[in-house]
Amino acid sequence: MGSGSGVCGHCGEARAKKWGGVGDSARGSNAFTAAADIVISIRRAEGNGRASIRQLHTLSRFSGSPEELTIELTDDGFVSLGDSAAVAVAEAVDRISKLVPGEEPEALTLDQIVKTSGIRRTSAQKGLDELLADGRVKQSGKGVKGNLKCYWAPIHSAATPVPVEAE
Repeated sequence: MGSGSGVCGHCGEARAKKWGGVGDSARGSNAFTAAADIVISIRRAEGNGRASIRQLHTLSRFSGSPEELTIELTDDGFVSLGDSAAVAVAEAVDRISKLVPGEEPEALTLDQIVKTSGIRRTSAQKGLDELLADGRVKQSGKGVKGNLKCYWAPIHSAATPVPVEAE
């Protein structure tokens, strides 16, 4: 299998229990890794992600190969979701949208959102920033002791126009 031969090989091997990088996580010799142009490790996504999501980690001699890519198995096959940070924020946006109440008196603080949803704090903050920018969530409070920032999703009636981004 010389360079440029168009031959593709596959070698599955057990991964060491203690995780190392993509190129050194296999048990025993790293000769397989050294001989390959691209090494791909596939793992379940960390955290509270869906069971259908996997993370690909690559070690490549080619600059066009992403170091990390998150994919999901759907009825139509695998779909690229982007990197893990983008997936975490998208998951946070989805969970927060379903969690926050529709009226200001029942609004939730960031700590309440994190505790109730199981989302990491940084992902929750980024998700809230996206929801606030889109107008899907509103914020009250100044973020100081005694006047915490609270979040709710205003309920839009037929008479209230839903904010739409200009293209």
